[in-house]
Amino acid sequence: MTDTVLKQLSAVANMDIVTLKDTWKRMFNTDAPKFNRAYLERKIAYRIQEIAYGGLTPETKQKIRNMKRDINAGSMERNRSLPPTGTMIVREYQGVEHRVMVLDDGFEYQGHKYSNLSVIARVITGTRWSGPVFFGLKRPS
Repeated sequence: MTDTVLKQLSAVANMDIVTLKDTWKRMFNTDAPKFNRAYLERKIAYRIQEIAYGGLTPETKQKIRNMKRDINAGSMERNRSLPPTGTMIVREYQGVEHRVMVLDDGFEYQGHKYSNLSVIARVITGTRWSGPVFFGLKRPS
């Protein structure tokens, strides 16, 4: 695979079903499943990116297994105004890009865990801000 990832992904969309199944066999070392074309395209596209950029970390895989196991354990109430867990919130401030990861129980910014976005906004700006407003998740009142 000497082509760029983007070139490979573009090629997948233009493959006929026979070529798609041959590509599946080459990439997964097994016969293509009897699913529809869109499924094969999505899985092959993911595999191309996985080979190029690396797959999920063991921690992420474990988290997914835990989520699958706990999916019916009850409903978790969450703040619907916040993005889902795993979302990366990006904000540029004074020419510097700041990235905040949404966690199950707070936020991570520069390797530190915070309970709310307002604390992170204050760390970044040095002044009091509504975190959701600063990060563009809510309009100022």
